[in-house]
Amino acid sequence: MWWISGSDPKKYTGDALTNYKALVKIGGNIIELKDKILKIYDLEELSTPLDNTNKEEALSALEVLGFARKQSEKMVEKILKASPSLSVEDIIKQTLKGL
Repeated sequence: MWWISGSDPKKYTGDALTNYKALVKIGGNIIELKDKILKIYDLEELSTPLDNTNKEEALSALEVLGFARKQSEKMVEKILKASPSLSVEDIIKQTLKGL
């Protein structure tokens, strides 16, 4: 965890030290969970763009239309890899063509 790994635990005392240790433990647990998820679903890496609201809106719309999120998500990700700047409408249109 980038915010923890560069930190020196010797500079913390009392409650701050306890909080630091808890953050380190939680960070380790998160990394372990990520690795387990990747292994269970046979993925190479989790890819979650931080600011792709078009993708989320398109997936929500497809769910409302009755399509399974997992299947839609795979198709939307494939489409966005080819054309990352598509509008929500275009993402939905291309996904419907592929489903």
